[in-house]
Amino acid sequence: WLGEGQTFVEGTHPTGIQYPDYTPPAGYTWEGEWQYYQSGVNEDGSYYHEYLLFDPETYVMKSFEYLYLEPVLTPSSGIPYTINHYIESLEKPGTYELYQTDEKTGTTGEDRSNLDTITIDGFQYNRNRSGGYYYYHPYYDLMLAAQPDNIIQGDGSLVIEYYYDRISYGVSLYADNINFRWYSDMEGESSYTQLPYGSTIDEAPFRDVEIPGYRFAGWRDELNPDAPLLATLPIVTGRAIYSAVWMPRDDTPYTVTHYIMQSDGNYEAALTESFTGTTGATIDTKAIADAAIENNPELFKSVTYRYADDRGHYDLEQNYTILGGGYTKIGLYYNR
Repeated sequence: WLGEGQTFVEGTHPTGIQYPDYTPPAGYTWEGEWQYYQSGVNEDGSYYHEYLLFDPETYVMKSFEYLYLEPVLTPSSGIPYTINHYIESLEKPGTYELYQTDEKTGTTGEDRSNLDTITIDGFQYNRNRSGGYYYYHPYYDLMLAAQPDNIIQGDGSLVIEYYYDRISYGVSLYADNINFRWYSDMEGESSYTQLPYGSTIDEAPFRDVEIPGYRFAGWRDELNPDAPLLATLPIVTGRAIYSAVWMPRDDTPYTVTHYIMQSDGNYEAALTESFTGTTGATIDTKAIADAAIENNPELFKSVTYRYADDRGHYDLEQNYTILGGGYTKIGLYYNR
């Protein structure tokens, strides 16, 4: 820029040039120097483009030349800009809420695209949502990533927005009790689902199942099986595998009825006793018979304990297992 009406003779130096008043924009410094642009063809046929420092004492005017000058500006450092980090909402997937704001400084004109992202547990940076996108490049036959222009403005007005999506993790739940299938409305004895980071795991389909003779004891972390049982499941923070555990109750009822042979050869119930024990434990029927005879000598006078079931199996050592729900009912038979 020579200013309106400023002309110089071809082959002379424009030493009398008058410069305009100039104030650099915010974020730049200017030392009063000017530059001009030129382009051309190199000896090898390639093109060159460059800016050169203007010196009126050495520059030689060309015929029919329009000389355009630009101020030599130096970008300032320490220019503030703001970064807002947004994370995906757990309650409203696809929407985002402010997680953190960072105040930073940089150099005017600097592109900060994707340079100030942060690491957040359970989240991953969403390039597309943050202004970047992918496009097809036919020459390379590839999808290439384009970045938003997050250029630091000299006036400190740049605000960058970065978005982070919740990561979903696989959660597997199993029932560690063979009886679960008979008392659950579930199809099968396990479930698998993908849940976003921070989600609560629904325990009800397992915890609320009542298995006779057992009590729900908690959850075993199959990725850390030696750890104590968990009373409740933690929120989702990664891949998880849990087994619902039921422990045998120690107050499961069962009954024993003692049948004594009558004079006609038939057996008649003479005594019924109620007991409690641990589900799955073995019942020593011989010990029960011995105790009944000892505690009721008149009732069991002149009888012999013969077998421990009502199917004609003569076995003094016949034992039973305590079934949950009070389903175990034993008949002990005595001959005269």
